[in-house]
Amino acid sequence: MKNSTIVLDAMNPGDETFLKFLTSNKVNIKILNMVGPSGWPEVKLTGTKANLTNVLQAEDGWGDPSLATFIEDSIH
Repeated sequence: MKNSTIVLDAMNPGDETFLKFLTSNKVNIKILNMVGPSGWPEVKLTGTKANLTNVLQAEDGWGDPSLATFIEDSIH
């Protein structure tokens, strides 16, 4: 299955509940920078496009379905 990625700001990327939410949606997280361009931690999420979309639209995630337009498909 093809993986996709998205780089976003995350308020608290180490929060245990948040990490469990990502795991339950089969989305991996990597902290790229604890102080990103906006001042918030910058993270890279990896998973299927459908799983990333679910995380972006869920209230436990980002709660913003429009962010799905920034998902990039991997080229493998």
